[in-house]
Amino acid sequence: GLSSLEVLHLYNNELITLPERIFNGLSSLEILDLKFNRLMSLPKGILNGLSSLKVLYLDENALITLPEGIFNGLSSLRLVSLGGNQIDQKTIDRVRQRHPEIKIYY
Repeated sequence: GLSSLEVLHLYNNELITLPERIFNGLSSLEILDLKFNRLMSLPKGILNGLSSLKVLYLDENALITLPEGIFNGLSSLRLVSLGGNQIDQKTIDRVRQRHPEIKIYY
């Protein structure tokens, strides 16, 4: 299976939506690159189980907000890059308050 996969590049694929369980079983994944797609939203549980995830690239999508609690349980996550989206400051502030260990670039 893909349980030992550490890096996944899905950038520039014109993805509009992602199924909530698409990354299930990728417990070794450290870097997830979703840059340059057309994602407008993310399912709340899409990152569930990605316990090794350290870096998440979501730059240049069409995101307006992030689901409440999307980063809960991701104890290894250190960087989320959100540049080129339309995410409001209130959402950024909420994530920074709940997860001070995560650097957020936007």
